[in-house]
Amino acid sequence: MAVLAVQAGCGSPAKRRLPFTAMYFPDLGRQAPPYCAYIHLDGKGGASQEDQERGPARPTKAASRYRVPKKGQLQLVLSNPEGTPVHTFLASYDLEHLRPRSKTFLRQKTTAFPKQAKQMTIEDDGFLETQRMLKCTEVGKKVKSGSLRYAMQVRFACLPVKRSSKVDAGNGLEDADESRLYIYDCIRVIFAHQQADNDSEFLQTETCPCGDGLLSETEN
Repeated sequence: MAVLAVQAGCGSPAKRRLPFTAMYFPDLGRQAPPYCAYIHLDGKGGASQEDQERGPARPTKAASRYRVPKKGQLQLVLSNPEGTPVHTFLASYDLEHLRPRSKTFLRQKTTAFPKQAKQMTIEDDGFLETQRMLKCTEVGKKVKSGSLRYAMQVRFACLPVKRSSKVDAGNGLEDADESRLYIYDCIRVIFAHQQADNDSEFLQTETCPCGDGLLSETEN
């Protein structure tokens, strides 16, 4: 089970519980996590073959989208069948610039590195940090070795608002302009089956934020 939520100062939509089926790959080795999942926004979590055959849903399909503020923090909590949380993805985004009838995506990855390895970071505005937001062109410039533990890809679409609709009663979000932002289709995740060993390794999270270079027109 996955729980999707977004926190924002202008109002937050209701959380959405989304079932999913994880695929297990036992022979990927230490450098890759063994679980992969497609978490569909319509709540129809299927097996791997079903997910691959479905194809991407259109942003205009109401059942396959989740309205969110144009700026906020996304939270996705993954739990095992017993209800125990396995991992929580947290990612901030700012899509106030997104044009109506356009779409983009956000990607995040978390990598585990040995503590004895030299930590490489990128300097930004006079301070250093391990967990930071990075531009897409900077992702992958840090440390060339390490084990991927978690990854997430989220699709966003900006759709025009009908003039007769000023408030989305289902989310409680008022429309200050002529468009609305949605997460749509499915969220793709990969994750490890066990937590990182804090005594021997540290985790580094990189988020590839959405930008103008990733925009494309939505389908009608």
